[in-house]
Amino acid sequence: MKKLLIAIILILTVCLVVLPIIYIENYEDSKLGKKEEIKESTNESTNENTNENTNEIIRVASLNMGYLNCGASSVECNPTWEDFRELFINNDIDIIGTQEGGLFPSYMTNASNEANLKNIFTETVPSRNSISSKYELKNRKVTKLTSCKEGRAILKAVIEINGVKVSFYNTHLGLSECNEKHFKDIANIIKKDRNPVILTGDFNRTTIDRYEKYLKPLGAVIASHDTLTNNLWNKENYCDMVVIIPKGHISILDSSTIETFGTLTDHNMVIAELSIY
Repeated sequence: MKKLLIAIILILTVCLVVLPIIYIENYEDSKLGKKEEIKESTNESTNENTNENTNEIIRVASLNMGYLNCGASSVECNPTWEDFRELFINNDIDIIGTQEGGLFPSYMTNASNEANLKNIFTETVPSRNSISSKYELKNRKVTKLTSCKEGRAILKAVIEINGVKVSFYNTHLGLSECNEKHFKDIANIIKKDRNPVILTGDFNRTTIDRYEKYLKPLGAVIASHDTLTNNLWNKENYCDMVVIIPKGHISILDSSTIETFGTLTDHNMVIAELSIY
């Protein structure tokens, strides 16, 4: 009888004392675990929002100005620098590569300055190609391409957006047999660049073949090209392009073609809206 009484007391002690303590400890551990999960979830959400907030959207354009006339379009036009200023402002351009700026540098300078593209880098030969930008243009460089009937070059400047250094190139390639040589030249130049790349230009090429042969293997993506049909070739073409090599820091949001053929020049302006992160 005495042993039975002791056993009953022990069972009651376990039920009334030990089990509640274990339950409380497990409950506290559970609350702590939930707090940690909430904290981790909040941190992840904050990081995602931070990443989204650090993206900067820029609008990049390429335009052959046709020596300030409509040239090969066989249409008479005499644009003023104010016309180009309005073109840049109305399309909210942040940085543009232009070709064939002509013999009147004040056109490009005036238009760019009044469109808040105050950082201007121009090479004087052969066709006064330029980069005009809202961002500071650092490490400016002009590299001559293979000599072939006429002199050609590629301009490079480095812009910095949200701490990301981006190499911006602008070029105007030659025709006929010179064209492939110049594609090869720019591929050899760009493949040595460690930065993400934006390349604008008049590539003097209506088909995509040489882009695919020389630039696509470098990770290049066409961000914008002339998709209108009222041009010299009467078809969608790859003469005027914005090309990117993202390297994990650039994505394409949108692209468009602005009809300037026959009114301001003998080319259309192409625009790419890009996210830099």
